[in-house]
Amino acid sequence: MLLIKKKICVMTILVAALMMASCGNKDGGSSQAKVDATSATADEDGNVDINVNMKNSSLHGIMSKKWQREEPSNKEKKIISKVQKIFDVTNLSTDSSLFECIYGGLDEKISVWSLMRSNNEESLDYYGIIVYFNEKEYQFANLCHGKNPVADYNDKTKELYIACDVVEGTGVHSEVLYVFDLKNDEVKHIATLDPYDVQQYFAEKMSFDVKENVITFKFNNKVIGNMVNLEGGDGALRTIVVGEQIAYEFDEEHNIKVNVIPGIKFGPGTNIYYEESPTLVADVKYSNEFKLSNIRITEE
Repeated sequence: MLLIKKKICVMTILVAALMMASCGNKDGGSSQAKVDATSATADEDGNVDINVNMKNSSLHGIMSKKWQREEPSNKEKKIISKVQKIFDVTNLSTDSSLFECIYGGLDEKISVWSLMRSNNEESLDYYGIIVYFNEKEYQFANLCHGKNPVADYNDKTKELYIACDVVEGTGVHSEVLYVFDLKNDEVKHIATLDPYDVQQYFAEKMSFDVKENVITFKFNNKVIGNMVNLEGGDGALRTIVVGEQIAYEFDEEHNIKVNVIPGIKFGPGTNIYYEESPTLVADVKYSNEFKLSNIRITEE
């Protein structure tokens, strides 16, 4: 009988403690961020429908650091050395079989060439660019050109731009932008726009709202467009991310645009979805430094 009374007493203390803890959490909740989200209901089959509402949420960047290292790794140094040895015996005017022409031709004032392989078919991790200008080769063994580089030359400003896919994988395509100065009858690599810097610009300048399945995008707190989230089955929408889809576009007037496709991330999984996402576009200009501006949603 005494044992039963002791058990009842212990249970009473535990219940009282839980009630006090619960009250403590309620009173102390003011120190936590308010989540204006999620009321979950389940249908007759047990599928959970979650409505998410967010306001002025920041975009998240995928990359945690710049793509380009301040100092090449030992592996990169070995590759660059191999590329330079190929360049040392290269004469494009007599043999260009190891290269792909990505702009112009040998019979033109300027052409751009990317090294695709070595003589023994060895992979060189897509390093090596040659600019053929006024019948002279300007070699850049240390520049990665990726799989599908695109070039544009502005004869008025004497500037050459090359956009190169340097971060590549399943569902991933992020480009770097190189700038070359062709004044004074020579070619100099003068600037690089790292994909990380593009990511950070979009993440800092943009925000988004979510009201159930409608996602609204904002640039400098002004609405620029929205999309309807049609994905389901991966939990509640957690955030919008940028950094995996970055590509450049040149027009006939040599204007430069960067296209960024945001992805939807659901929790708690790691999958990111791009299928229904719009393309965000910003203008890119270079004058001693890169300047991005005027983010908008492209018209399909």
